[in-house]
Amino acid sequence: MRLGKISSAARLEAACQRTRTLGACSSKSLESILKNGLDRRPLPAQPEATSAPRHLNIRGPKYYQEKGEGSC
Repeated sequence: MRLGKISSAARLEAACQRTRTLGACSSKSLESILKNGLDRRPLPAQPEATSAPRHLNIRGPKYYQEKGEGSC
């Protein structure tokens, strides 16, 4: 509430989005982001989520697709 009195709603919203992205949801983190102007910078790119680790012994989705006649 206090930070809302000294910062605009737009800056506060941008800072909140950054704290959620970074997983640093504390008032100290929020205050630091506003103090250092990080709310005005683009958010860091999110890494693409992978569904499974890549190993040679893991079958991909193509393995489970229907195969031609006579195949197992």
